[in-house]
Amino acid sequence: FKLQPELADELMELTDNFVTEAVEFGCALAARRSSKVLRTSDLAMYMQRTYHLHIPGFSKEYTPYRRPVASDLHKARSVAVRKAQLQPQQSGAAGAQGAS
Repeated sequence: FKLQPELADELMELTDNFVTEAVEFGCALAARRSSKVLRTSDLAMYMQRTYHLHIPGFSKEYTPYRRPVASDLHKARSVAVRKAQLQPQQSGAAGAQGAS
């Protein structure tokens, strides 16, 4: 297959912007480390933070813990448990008030 010249130009521009942004971000990280050497881990950090791409061999260093999203079934059960826990307390408080 053959790319149209306009598409090829756009892809080259996107690639150029991507590389420029990645290198600038990596250089900023290197500067924060007080280093003049750009490491692959600096670029891996850019990929993870910007595009959520985890590079094998580097993802364990910078992967933050994300709490799993609770399913609707779990939420419904949690609500039912809370209601069940509150009912004995409310009926016990009402009985104590009536006895006084």
